[in-house]
Amino acid sequence: MIFKFITVILVAILFSLNSFSQLNSTKILIGKWEATDRGKTGKFEFIDGTHVTVTYPDGSVDNCTYKIDFTKYPVWFDIINSKARMSRTLNGLIQILNNTTFNWCLSRDGKRPLDYSHPSMTFKKKISN
Repeated sequence: MIFKFITVILVAILFSLNSFSQLNSTKILIGKWEATDRGKTGKFEFIDGTHVTVTYPDGSVDNCTYKIDFTKYPVWFDIINSKARMSRTLNGLIQILNNTTFNWCLSRDGKRPLDYSHPSMTFKKKISN
């Protein structure tokens, strides 16, 4: 009886650790994501652990790189757009809520927000047919 109880507890712990580690991995982001704010839609397509295609509400598209620092809290999420000789970095925060939803937070002054209290956009994963 005690053996079964301990086995059930260990299995539950293993599943919860696996779920937690997935939420702290860039693997969960791979794919297409979309957010609509004030009637305008933006999109991310995460290609791999460092490359993302950004589609802005005006329809323009940029191929960028990104960095996520899970050792920071709140989690730092930076998008680097290196067009021609100029490089621009959007310093923000990401809050991965589950396998299909994350919040992206930027400040209006260009500095990294200190917490998730700044306005954010909620991105939903687009499931392929």
